[in-house]
Amino acid sequence: MRLQIDHVRLLHEFADRLRHVHLKDTEIITEKLYESGILGESYERTFGFGEGWWRYTIPGEGVVDWRDRFIV
Repeated sequence: MRLQIDHVRLLHEFADRLRHVHLKDTEIITEKLYESGILGESYERTFGFGEGWWRYTIPGEGVVDWRDRFIV
């Protein structure tokens, strides 16, 4: 999600080559995105990783629709 690519399309295109996956979800913090843009914070870090406008979460706590998006 933070890379702004269609992850479902990617999974369908490479499904025959997948052997292992590690799932994460992503929270997009829209106010921080507005303040700093996609390049992120340049003065201090809101989180220990990321650009300040996103952070990883456990599946189901972010923006990915997990109900039917990953049927390959």
